[in-house]
Amino acid sequence: MSESVHEPQVPPPHAVSRWVTACRIVSVRLRFIGLLILVMFVAATWDDIVAHVERWTHAGSHEHGPAETGVEWFCPMHPHVIRDEPGACPICGMPLSKRVKGEATKLPDGVRARVSLSPYRVAQAGVRTTIADWRPLEREVSTVGFLEFDERKLARIAARFPGRVTYVNPEIVTGAHVEKGQPVLTIWSPEIFSAEAAFVNAQGALPLTPDAAASRDSARKKLVAWGLTDEQIDAVAKAGTAFETVNVLAPSTGVVTKRSVVAGDYVQEGSALFDIADLSQVWLLARVYEEDLPLVTAGRKVVAVATAWRDQPFEGTVAFVEPTVDRASRTVGVRVELPNADGRLRPGMFVTATIRVPMADVEPWRSATKPPPGPPRTVYECPMHSVVRDEPGECSECGGMKLIPREIPGGPQAADVLAIPETAVVDTGRARVVYIESSPGVFDAHEVVLGPRAGAFYPVIRGVAPGARIATAGSFLLDAETRLDPAAAGTYFGASGSPSSPKTGEGK
Repeated sequence: MSESVHEPQVPPPHAVSRWVTACRIVSVRLRFIGLLILVMFVAATWDDIVAHVERWTHAGSHEHGPAETGVEWFCPMHPHVIRDEPGACPICGMPLSKRVKGEATKLPDGVRARVSLSPYRVAQAGVRTTIADWRPLEREVSTVGFLEFDERKLARIAARFPGRVTYVNPEIVTGAHVEKGQPVLTIWSPEIFSAEAAFVNAQGALPLTPDAAASRDSARKKLVAWGLTDEQIDAVAKAGTAFETVNVLAPSTGVVTKRSVVAGDYVQEGSALFDIADLSQVWLLARVYEEDLPLVTAGRKVVAVATAWRDQPFEGTVAFVEPTVDRASRTVGVRVELPNADGRLRPGMFVTATIRVPMADVEPWRSATKPPPGPPRTVYECPMHSVVRDEPGECSECGGMKLIPREIPGGPQAADVLAIPETAVVDTGRARVVYIESSPGVFDAHEVVLGPRAGAFYPVIRGVAPGARIATAGSFLLDAETRLDPAAAGTYFGASGSPSSPKTGEGK
């Protein structure tokens, strides 16, 4: 038998090539993933790395002698950075200041609290800033009310002499329109007849002696006092005889609101006959809240919209503001005069009113001293949010909407007031606080006094200077962190401290 020789199986060359290629691809991807993990780790622990490097850098100082007891070094701009030995702040690079251990850091005047953030933590917390600038603000005060008669344009037709009503104009009924001088009824009166007869006799006496002239003038004055017009008296003189009845005329143009007499009634002097209201102007009676009193003053322009005429606003003027405040509703009554030449506004209508007040017309901004205007400049703002930047970019609130350029005057104009966005204000319940960026990453809490909100902005009375950079996004987070334990705040915002220091806020 011949022996068979088995040769080893060698894989084909193309299979080896595929295996080597696959190994290389996996190796490249693993190196990329490892590098990515390393970069993320370094970014997340960057503050720790800086703190350890600084500690190692200053490790030799402990070998030269013992540290001075009873004192410590801190950063004035980042008070949570505290060391047992001199050095530089790992955040801003400023030399550390010396103080007695346990001594509280004194903040600048007007600063309630201070918090600092590294650039990474600023981005992580979503803090955005803008400049406190001058801008024209207009406050809208909205209210509702009802239309009423203008009391100054109400008239009452009353009997000036006793008599009996012999005739009433059938067209003069409640709601009817009457014109000034239009006859409304006729009264028979013996007193009027006697006075007219005396006037006629004195008028016809010839020759006209002084006594006759005095009698004539006395009779004429009596007729005028009883309500007869010059035309009616001249008609008596022309006729040369006294009339048994006299027509009562409407004293003004308007609408009859009440009729109190019918033919055949006997009336006495002073008896009410008709009530007439002139509707060429009406009153809007409304109420505004107590907080809006500085804005609602006599002379302010008002735009009123009636339910029946929604597409046709009416313009009026504030005529009167009540001197007292209602204890229950904390509101004040306001009376607005509305012209009504076409008669569309009727008493009893429900009306919505808006008072637009430029804030520059209200104290204390009216008397505020403003710097002279400068050359115009361009700002970039979001049409949807109160985001204003000095350079082009995208809105941080809209998620990518491009900011629109707008040219504004280089300095405050007569209608401008110093204003800050509503989102920059933190209301603690006892005070209003704004966080001002005093240096990169350092935010100081300032108590501010503000006027009433106008749209998306507050006018500033005190606490913020023009040009100050204030936090408009993330301010509530800054305020929350200043109320927490300093160690917790330092940990979250990336504050670094010496691991050997026993003070709070040191290290992680």
